[in-house]
Amino acid sequence: MNIAGACSWGHTPAQRGFESFLGYWGATQDYYTHMRGGVHVKGPDGKPRVYTGYDFRDSHTDGKNNKDSGAGQRAAKELSGNYSTTVLADSAISIIQSHAEANTKSNTSADDKPLFLYFAS
Repeated sequence: MNIAGACSWGHTPAQRGFESFLGYWGATQDYYTHMRGGVHVKGPDGKPRVYTGYDFRDSHTDGKNNKDSGAGQRAAKELSGNYSTTVLADSAISIIQSHAEANTKSNTSADDKPLFLYFAS
């Protein structure tokens, strides 16, 4: 299972069983800088907090999905300046191509090893 796009759940995608994730965790972000601003959430003490910062993540866990490894928490700052939708579409295409190549090399059909790709932009 793979995700390309938005993820505003309470856990990282790896904690939800996804093998890879590229995208942002918050509800909004700038399409070029990948910065989010003015996100209002409750802090640990229950008081409202405003969080800002870089929010574009890249996670490839190679199927290990160790929820305690911090997988998916790497900020992909090298992608700053690239349009989010293009980056996400390129990632989805790469995932699909890799899946097709892996099935071809192992002589299995797509029916034997289906691909699940969740794409949200």
